[in-house]
Amino acid sequence: MEETPSYNSSPAGLRTFITCKRVQAAKIARIEQGTEPPKDASYGGTWVLHFDGALLPIEVPHEWYVRRGAKPGGYFVLYPDGYTSWSPAEAFEESATPEEEWGLPVSQEPKYTVNLRGRLANRESGNPIPDDEPVMVLRGQDRVAFEAVLRYRDHAEDEEAAETILRGAFERMTAFANFALHNTFRMKDPT
Repeated sequence: MEETPSYNSSPAGLRTFITCKRVQAAKIARIEQGTEPPKDASYGGTWVLHFDGALLPIEVPHEWYVRRGAKPGGYFVLYPDGYTSWSPAEAFEESATPEEEWGLPVSQEPKYTVNLRGRLANRESGNPIPDDEPVMVLRGQDRVAFEAVLRYRDHAEDEEAAETILRGAFERMTAFANFALHNTFRMKDPT
């Protein structure tokens, strides 16, 4: 079996990348001999990967099991192109976020989120905001943020904006007001 080199420090010239791939994965609870026992040295049979919860077990060839060094506690990983792998729990959990936890929480920002490339994007369409378009983030702890959202909503109403825009602004105003009401100790002046 080919040995993968390991490094204590990064070889000179390597750039740093943050990788984001959408994968499916499950933590392996136990591994046992599969339905096909080894026949000879050329065929090692199969192994069954069992997972916690309601997931059905997956049977893998002996070669897959040996090559990947799969162990209970690690993750079985399925990529969109059908490739499968095994990852140690620590490495996987450090680099992977469940899809439902990715981006900005809807309660924090209902219209926009962060896409898999780290770009601010429309939550509904998935379209990223262009790089040349300015964006401003208002935080609930900012004492003047509520007033800014109120004025935006009033101006949008004067301009006869779509009902969805007015409703969204009203919902944000309500969220800012509730935050200020229940978090007076966290409020800050914009200085």
